[in-house]
Amino acid sequence: MSLGLTDDPPRLGIIATKRIGNAVHRNRAKRLVREMYRKHKAFIPVSAQTVVVPRKAILKMVYTELESSFKDAVVKASNRL
Repeated sequence: MSLGLTDDPPRLGIIATKRIGNAVHRNRAKRLVREMYRKHKAFIPVSAQTVVVPRKAILKMVYTELESSFKDAVVKASNRL
């Protein structure tokens, strides 16, 4: 996570490689990350530019557990800024 210009809206970049699996698995991982990002926008600074690299474990985790770990990671990254 890094800060952009003060007028920029928050942006998200997702890098889903073939290590995750086939196209179906990569797209599911990206959908999960987008949904978590959308739900937790309140914790993200206004001009933040975020890049997420999902791992293969994202497909096996329970959604509530995944959501709480994403929230913790976003809060930790936001505090560093």
